Amino acid sequence: MDQAKETELFGTIGFILDTLKLITNRMVTKQEFTDEIGSLRSEMNQRFAKIDERFDMIDNRFDGLDRRLDFELDRRKQLEVRVTNLEPKAA
Repeated sequence: MDQAKETELFGTIGFILDTLKLITNRMVTKQEFTDEIGSLRSEMNQRFAKIDERFDMIDNRFDGLDRRLDFELDRRKQLEVRVTNLEPKAA
């Protein structure tokens, strides 16, 4: 092998080694990956907790409306019964 080809080959090998070093320096270890996943899970749980709280608030509002509607229907039914009982007396 002549000197020029040898120099070119070593230059290419050096470039490949530098590229591998760069890649390995940027690689994530299993522990770093696990820590990052744990952090993301924690953040998601916090956000979902806030959404769950809002759903609970909305659900409570619906329960309150349901109770009021039931009360109003019962009151109207009682009024209807009272009017029905008074009609024969008034006639």
